[in-house]
Amino acid sequence: MSNSDGTTHFDDFVSHFRGVVAGNSDRLAISFLSDRGEPDATRSLTFGELDTLSDSVARQLRSDYDAGERALLLFAPGHEFLYAFLGCLYAQVIAVPAPVPTDAKGMERLSKIVRDSEIGVLLTTDALLPAITTWLADCGLDEVRSVVAVDTIEVPDSPNPPLDIPAADTVAFLQYTSGSTTDPKGVVITHRNLLANQREIHLVTRATPNDVAAGWLPHFHDMGLIGQLLHPLYVGFPGHYMSPVTFLKRPMLWLETLSRFSGTMTVAPNFAFEMCTRRVTDDVVAGLDLSHVRIILNGSEPVHPQTLVDFCERFAPADLDPNSVYPCYGLAEATLLVSGVRGTGFTVFDADSDALERNEVRAATLHGSARPLVGSGVVGESDVAIVDPVTLERLGPGRIGEIWVRGDIVAQGYWKNVEATAATFGLSLAHEPGYMRTGDLGCFVGDELFVTGRLKDVIIVNGKNHYPHDLEQTAKSAHPAVALGLTAAFGMGEFPERVVLVQEFREEDLGELEVADLKPILHESIRQGHGLILSEIVLVDRKVVSRTTSGKIRRAEMRDHFRHGRLEDRGVVPIAASVVR
Repeated sequence: MSNSDGTTHFDDFVSHFRGVVAGNSDRLAISFLSDRGEPDATRSLTFGELDTLSDSVARQLRSDYDAGERALLLFAPGHEFLYAFLGCLYAQVIAVPAPVPTDAKGMERLSKIVRDSEIGVLLTTDALLPAITTWLADCGLDEVRSVVAVDTIEVPDSPNPPLDIPAADTVAFLQYTSGSTTDPKGVVITHRNLLANQREIHLVTRATPNDVAAGWLPHFHDMGLIGQLLHPLYVGFPGHYMSPVTFLKRPMLWLETLSRFSGTMTVAPNFAFEMCTRRVTDDVVAGLDLSHVRIILNGSEPVHPQTLVDFCERFAPADLDPNSVYPCYGLAEATLLVSGVRGTGFTVFDADSDALERNEVRAATLHGSARPLVGSGVVGESDVAIVDPVTLERLGPGRIGEIWVRGDIVAQGYWKNVEATAATFGLSLAHEPGYMRTGDLGCFVGDELFVTGRLKDVIIVNGKNHYPHDLEQTAKSAHPAVALGLTAAFGMGEFPERVVLVQEFREEDLGELEVADLKPILHESIRQGHGLILSEIVLVDRKVVSRTTSGKIRRAEMRDHFRHGRLEDRGVVPIAASVVR
């Protein structure tokens, strides 16, 4: 039996991947580059080697743990994570990927994950073992019964008999949400969910074994794990990867890797496109060859139209095809991908601003104000509905509502969190059960999905809706001193609503200005762009605006800091104002 993508149908990811291995055993599967972007033979694996190492991890796990045990995966970027993750899938041990903690806040978050998921075993590398052991002791996490360095597991000389095959509804892993407003929750992903989402991704990528991936996303992030690492394994093509830290230090190494290895496919959030566009020089562009690139997926955070336009124009001399830039939409609760552009380039729809404030999407008139919206592509095999979040009724085309999703991509719920699961999953719409509410707002224009914001973040002033990421993007474009800083816009939940902007800045980019001079510039930029007068602007140093591990702004946390006076305002001129009426 075959899938719509031409692959043989399996009910679990292990069987599917081993089918891929059977025809690609000696081909390169994964290569991790040095900080200089050089290939490292000690960090590269063929499909056959990856399968063998994964099987060795699985047998070590099954010798001590039953199926269904939870394993925490703490790894620096590298190939070890991948065979540890696959080893968990082979052994039917539930993988729990997480970032290695680097500060007290990270340790606190990870401790919550350990206790919530009731971790029994921790997988890591020999290099990290001393630090991990110390961390467990310091946090009093006695429930973790053992720590295993997967790179010290002995690999047998001859193949072992195969392990039991997982069922479709066997839990594959827990994807912990980034916890932008609450403690992280473990999204339960089964093999059925994982395979269904790989099919959805394949409808967008149309990938073949002739493709070549490149990327830098962290492996504990859903887009990094499912879109960047697992999709090439699902199809059977190689990937060349670097550390996220390396990318942040040298953003152009991402595109240089695509150029060097004739890469055809990559994925990144919107800020990566902005960084490359801002930092690249003409000489670097002249040395790039991006003619092989078929697909650059842009997702995981709001996609800004001007970012896409600027990126395509900046790298046009490197033969980048603008039709290769694919905005997409997804979330962990839907495994990953919900919708994506398919080979036709991105769509920018100039929507009437006044209509948007009434939750309607109409084309802007010649004389009216417009707000550009980026399309997130079409939906594949799943069912996506736009729903009034109050009446819970389905809305028609051109109406903005909450995005609800139904299908095999929808996760099973949150790990041992009955209340949160009931509030999000298994909902009925017009007597049709099985929907998951995303908390995101959007609408359909034709058959394309447009995402407009987050339901919980919408700022309502005098009956008009304002979306924080739009205000933040406008603020960042107001002056070079704030262009590279993080921004958080939020309402204070008062009547009348107070709107606050917290803005990072770089003193070296101020030129002749004083810090306080940025406030009227930002104030006027928001007024002109959105017809809104901010109640207060707080200018802060870099690294003050808080983000989740996946890069999303923690607006609720910043609101709390503002409310309790924890933000040091580097500006001295207050902006006291009311809303434009």
